[in-house]
Amino acid sequence: MKYLLTDNYAPIKVLLAEDDEDDQFFFSDALAELPFPTELTIASNGKDAVEKLTQAESKPDIIFLDLNMPKMNGKDCLKFIRMDKTFCSIPCIILSTSSAHTEIEETYHAGANLYILKPNEGSNLLKMVNKALKLDWKENFTPKKELYFLSERTLQRA
Repeated sequence: MKYLLTDNYAPIKVLLAEDDEDDQFFFSDALAELPFPTELTIASNGKDAVEKLTQAESKPDIIFLDLNMPKMNGKDCLKFIRMDKTFCSIPCIILSTSSAHTEIEETYHAGANLYILKPNEGSNLLKMVNKALKLDWKENFTPKKELYFLSERTLQRA
């Protein structure tokens, strides 16, 4: 049985935890260009993301977490999500400018489902977000290590 977010007729509910306003805009712009409907909720840090999760009437279908944010970083937010039975089954994607092996390994072992190295080009962000939203999350919830890291370079090889 497949679990594709794009198979639903309802908009895909996306939570983005990102402190940089420019990155929020680029992400929102990428979602607007997708050929399927989405609803975006933006949190400006991990603490705000946790508050939005716990206070929302419905939970998001997918969460994108910036790694480096004030108040609560992406790793701590991810740990909260994975420890809470209400949210632990939601796919969590890490967004970062860091390609440090330690960051990638730590987030993989903490339960993130995909690590996206923030691209330099908006068109590549669109492709990366599109790819994340079209993954079969039943099959890819526990990611294969070789498919966990997505960058502009790996995107071109795919």
